[in-house]
Amino acid sequence: MQISRTFAKLCVMKKIVLLVFYLFCPLLFAQKYDLTGEWKGFAIQSDGVSWTFTANFSQSDDKITGGIYYIDENDPNVFVIYKMKGKIIQNKLQYIEYEILRDRQRPNSIWCYIETFLDIEVKGDSIFLTSPKAESWTKNSDGTKGIKCPDAKIKFSKKYEQNVPKTIKIEEDLKVGDKFTVYAIQFKPSEAYILPESYPALEDIVNYLKSHPSTKLEIIGHTDIGSEKVGDDYLINLSLKRAEAIKNYLVKRGISESRLTTKGMGSKMPIAENNTSEGRAKNRRTEFKVVEN
Repeated sequence: MQISRTFAKLCVMKKIVLLVFYLFCPLLFAQKYDLTGEWKGFAIQSDGVSWTFTANFSQSDDKITGGIYYIDENDPNVFVIYKMKGKIIQNKLQYIEYEILRDRQRPNSIWCYIETFLDIEVKGDSIFLTSPKAESWTKNSDGTKGIKCPDAKIKFSKKYEQNVPKTIKIEEDLKVGDKFTVYAIQFKPSEAYILPESYPALEDIVNYLKSHPSTKLEIIGHTDIGSEKVGDDYLINLSLKRAEAIKNYLVKRGISESRLTTKGMGSKMPIAENNTSEGRAKNRRTEFKVVEN
């Protein structure tokens, strides 16, 4: 009898463990996205009505706010703008609500609100938000669902930009020959101009060098293969110019030029495939090699 009770308890505990695993395991593997920016969108209703629109989203943690705009080029009287709220859950964007702010053609019409999840997916150099069936209803004065509206297929797209941390952490016990890789130093495409969002990471390197006055670094620039067909010499020269730009920044911040050397590797040493946006983002990097301690 005691064995039976013990076995039953073990079975219950196993079920609880499995339940927790199924509930939280997706969260462990959910990718972090930054949906901030301008999107192009397309929607088609089940009744055949379709339209294209532009959207601007802002993201704070997992919450999304924004506005969506629709203008009919053939009829300037048709102009619609509405604001929306949403939330990222795992790898999906959930529409929570939207509010019509203006409709130039139909100011007194009954509007529907959408209740749907949109899949977030990166393909090539673009990121997409798609919903094969966005369900919607009118909204009663008390907030409850009213009349069912036509279902719609919705798709947003924009160029994919990797969400890169702005600060870095450098290990304290680096030895001669050790390297650390930095992705947070960003440049204008095809240029050696350092973007302002790179400054926090550069300041971390400045602080490290000031607290390790005997350390000398080699700055090694890397690129991906580029979206245009360019020669190896061009990419090596570009990566060298970027390494030199980093060196110049550090020197201006008080680091002795004698402690810094530069090298450009172009796309010669990839660490990921170049046929995906994620792979190219990993290959675009700056390495710092300790040459003297």
